[in-house]
Amino acid sequence: MNDEDLATGHPDRTARSDAKRFSAASAPVIAVQGLTCAGRTGARLRDVSLTVHEGEWLAVFGPTACGKTSLLQALSGDLAPTSGEVMALGAPPSLAAARIHFVPEEPVAPGRVCVRDALLTRLGRRGHVPPAQRAARVAEGLEAVGIAELRDVPVRDLTHGQRLAMMLAAAIADDPALLLLDNATAALPEPVAARVFAYLDGRRAADGLTVVHATCSSHEAERADRVAILHGGQILVCEPPGQIIRRLAADRIIIEADNPEEVLRTARGVFDVEVEEDARQLRFSARDPVEMAAQVMRHPAGGASVVHVRYGTLWDAYARLLAQTNRT
Repeated sequence: MNDEDLATGHPDRTARSDAKRFSAASAPVIAVQGLTCAGRTGARLRDVSLTVHEGEWLAVFGPTACGKTSLLQALSGDLAPTSGEVMALGAPPSLAAARIHFVPEEPVAPGRVCVRDALLTRLGRRGHVPPAQRAARVAEGLEAVGIAELRDVPVRDLTHGQRLAMMLAAAIADDPALLLLDNATAALPEPVAARVFAYLDGRRAADGLTVVHATCSSHEAERADRVAILHGGQILVCEPPGQIIRRLAADRIIIEADNPEEVLRTARGVFDVEVEEDARQLRFSARDPVEMAAQVMRHPAGGASVVHVRYGTLWDAYARLLAQTNRT
């Protein structure tokens, strides 16, 4: 979570978080009610209830070991519930497996066969795509993730990131109705990840593809239609990301000054702010951080010399939710 300079402007969250590409009136692709999954040392999921509609992109967000992978495993049928119900595509996940594709965080093990043949073999084992269409589907998947030039390269010669891209190509070639991504884009270069996301958005619009994406990246999660924030196997909130951030993660201004008290007196007289202070810095939470920062720089009381604006993220929202949970 880095400070962003005032000149960079506010991040655009409206394009993704406020634009719905799915219909909440349609039958749900995922319906989870009261899901609990036990683990060796305690519950991996606790009383999770969730509905996801056709064409929706849901991000499952939180730190390591919060239950993200367990939730995706339950949705794919790889993890059996201790109690509660999971329905995917109108059936238990085990009965809908042909239309569900789960991309795990760890890529495939290296092999001697080339990338194209490995993907053709995987499609054959899955059995969902007719034999006559498999070569074209593999070519489409490789092109979508930007590794078409690697089709004849042995899998063992691929980098970690290239093997991840290969697994995403396999998912695209499989033509699922429900795609489950378990942190599968984290190791991809930003241009490759952006290309994958754009392709999947096209599939959502054209075919109603539904995506559930487990991630630790606030940047990635913010592009989803909704975000489910997990902690300790429980969903703390499930809302559009822009709504979560506006409600729980205030933007902040960080001012370095020779005399913070003088800056503080000026700011409190003009702006509705919450303030954190140390020896040389003031941290303000404000509704309009850019305007406040500009005001401080126009009238630099107290020797204010450096002004940064740090915009709220889902990690800030997570910290706020956790603090609220600990107080109750």
